Amino acid sequence: MDGRAGDNGYIVGVTVTSQNKTISTFGGKTLTIRLEIPAELLHKEVAAVHIADDGKTEKMPGKVVTEGMKQYYAFTTTHLPLLLSKKK
Repeated sequence: MDGRAGDNGYIVGVTVTSQNKTISTFGGKTLTIRLEIPAELLHKEVAAVHIADDGKTEKMPGKVVTEGMKQYYAFTTTHLPLLLSKKK
């Protein structure tokens, strides 16, 4: 489920599975995620946003890291799913 989300973001489908079961919470422990920033969002302020089942959103603190010629948004989370978004 990757793709554009309006003018300000991209929906990025991140799933973790174990024994054919999807894991969306990690028992209070954190998961470190690094998402490549799409070309359209390069050199802009970006953030990862958690979207809860009830539609509430929560910004996930993180930072842009450069590795080689690519930029990534790196953050830790205790739950999924996520949206990579340009800050308004």
